Amino acid sequence: MGFWEHFDELRSRLVRCLWIFFIGFIAFYFCSDRILDFLRKPLFDALPLESRHLYYTGLFENFLVHLKVSACASFTLLSPIYFSVLWSFFAPALKANEVKLIKPFVFSAASFFLLGSGFAYFFLFPVGVKYFLSYGTGAEIPLLTLDSYISLILKILLGFGLCFELPVVIVLLGRLGL
Repeated sequence: MGFWEHFDELRSRLVRCLWIFFIGFIAFYFCSDRILDFLRKPLFDALPLESRHLYYTGLFENFLVHLKVSACASFTLLSPIYFSVLWSFFAPALKANEVKLIKPFVFSAASFFLLGSGFAYFFLFPVGVKYFLSYGTGAEIPLLTLDSYISLILKILLGFGLCFELPVVIVLLGRLGL
């Protein structure tokens, strides 16, 4: 294939990924209340029963948080599908030994991302929430907003997932001789 045929093929695969994202986004939007319950759990476990509230200060904030959670869930949870669609574009250009070298790293990358996010959610975040809620004097009362809390936990999950990717990247670069 020539350059423009390759370009059209890549464009069609990216459009397919966008459709997958959009369909996943719609599906996850209908599950966004359950996803939000899951994300709120570390905070609500650390708060007394009468204080288990997240406030929203703007008219659209609650709706936009549901959209944000749906988009993040679609992007992260369907990423193996995106990778497989894009892999089928790049795989024919690789030699057999390169494919054998890269496949374990793709599996490892996905596993380490989930491991990092799981570590942050199940171990780090509950301890951090308890610490920061107890920080200060009794005169300060936390008034937590929905958007700030969800943004914080999504950043932490993404950040720790990416940090746990570092060993995979280092080993891959070492095996490639870089």
